[in-house]
Amino acid sequence: MNAGKGKQAVITRMSVGERASWHERHVARGLLFGLLIFVQVLSALADDGSDDGILVMGVRADAAPFSALDRNQRYTGYSVSLCQMIAQRAISMGVFCGARYEQVDTANRFAKLGDGSIDMLCGATTVTLARQRIADFSLFTFLSGASLMYRVNVDSEDEEVQNDEFVVGVLQHTTTDIEVRRIAGEFQLRSEMPLPASNRFAVSYTKQHGEALDLLRSGKIDAYLADREILLALKQKAAATERDNPGGQRLDLKVSEHYYTFEPYAIGINRDSRGLLYVANLVLTELFDWESNRSRRNIFNVLTQSFPNKRFSKALQSMFRLQRIPVGDVLGESGFPPLERRDCGGRPAHFNIR
Repeated sequence: MNAGKGKQAVITRMSVGERASWHERHVARGLLFGLLIFVQVLSALADDGSDDGILVMGVRADAAPFSALDRNQRYTGYSVSLCQMIAQRAISMGVFCGARYEQVDTANRFAKLGDGSIDMLCGATTVTLARQRIADFSLFTFLSGASLMYRVNVDSEDEEVQNDEFVVGVLQHTTTDIEVRRIAGEFQLRSEMPLPASNRFAVSYTKQHGEALDLLRSGKIDAYLADREILLALKQKAAATERDNPGGQRLDLKVSEHYYTFEPYAIGINRDSRGLLYVANLVLTELFDWESNRSRRNIFNVLTQSFPNKRFSKALQSMFRLQRIPVGDVLGESGFPPLERRDCGGRPAHFNIR
């Protein structure tokens, strides 16, 4: 009882200012403790999501035969196959713990590659000096160039839209998007098909390559500009659609033999993806050495899966030969640092994408 009175006496002897100071100190301690807990939770969430050791491969749904989503909802194509091989090697070397796909498009692919949302960009990716400012690129994987696809034997009465301009369709956020007006001004582009009397041209932008067929069919564009292999894939798609629907409108398409641009392809690599550029170039260098061991899987084995009837140019073969980089000293010897292996937290490395 006396102790209680004593305690009560101490409390009552605190001034108003002292009580306010005591209250503020305890509130501040509580806020600080809550803030520390909040920071720890955010840190745990970040570690669990952004650095979980999973290699994220950015893939396209509309860039056949390089990267596309097939009827079985699986990503296929030449660049996808290369990325799968690189991912498998990276996992086996302990650089990553697993792999998964993430779909990208031409509008967001380089933003995602630059900020680390994806580790590799697996599509119809042209290397440019501007793009090298935000990401790394592997050895060149293909040579292409922009060409022109247009309709032949067009009956003007069937057209929904009558244009007094030569309208060229092009996919946004691509190298052909940048070059389309220069190309449209060239005589070679215009001499391959009849032109309107006005001799004027306009540009119609698409968000996916697949839109080109509908625009050509309706007459809203006169020609579509894209890398030639993509145009040939679109032409094959149109032919397959006509076989499945024989009563539908026939779309007679021609792809120009002329290349209007030079498009060297490569695999885009995020700069913070540890050791991935080395692994990518190691895999590609082995694939490029097709002549020393023809029984082993090589770059032309991979190519023919996506281009079954294509004859590959001497220029492409020479490009592969010139990129056979010597492996040199083994990492870890002669002063070279070893590749940093990821801690997968006891989880077995896995590659289960299809």
